[in-house]
Amino acid sequence: MMIEKLEERKEQLEKELQEFTKRRDELNQFAKECAKKRDELNKEVKELVEKVKELRVKRDELNAKVRELKAKKNELYKEIDQLYKELDKLRKSIDKNGRPLGEIEKEIRRLEFKQQTTVMTIEKERALVERISKLKKELEERKAQLEKHEEFKKLIVKIRELKDQVRILAGEIKAYGDEA
Repeated sequence: MMIEKLEERKEQLEKELQEFTKRRDELNQFAKECAKKRDELNKEVKELVEKVKELRVKRDELNAKVRELKAKKNELYKEIDQLYKELDKLRKSIDKNGRPLGEIEKEIRRLEFKQQTTVMTIEKERALVERISKLKKELEERKAQLEKHEEFKKLIVKIRELKDQVRILAGEIKAYGDEA
């Protein structure tokens, strides 16, 4: 009887051993799968970190380029301002005998506003329209006179060229800014 119980106990222990061995093997397999998944995720994280570093470097380069272009644009604006000052001096020296263009333009705007906002007789309105016409003609003649002046023309051309460069730089700045 004792032997039977021992054999039963032995069988039971062998069965438990098989179950524990099977459970151990399943857990080992699960651990291997988890380790493999962990390694894949670590690799993916490492790649993403590298990608972020590369993108940061590229962004910094683009931002540096934008700063450089903005500095160039500001220099161009300074140059344009200086040319406008020269243009004003030249205009004043050419226009010694006549009224300044700005004054004529201001007078035209004032009279046009008056025409649009004030009720007047037909005769007064005709006289006002005639005055505006004369001022516009005078303005155009004065502008034509200025444009005939060689140095004045050179300054105007230079200003236009610089403004074109500013527009090009502004486009580049926008493109780099959008990319960053």
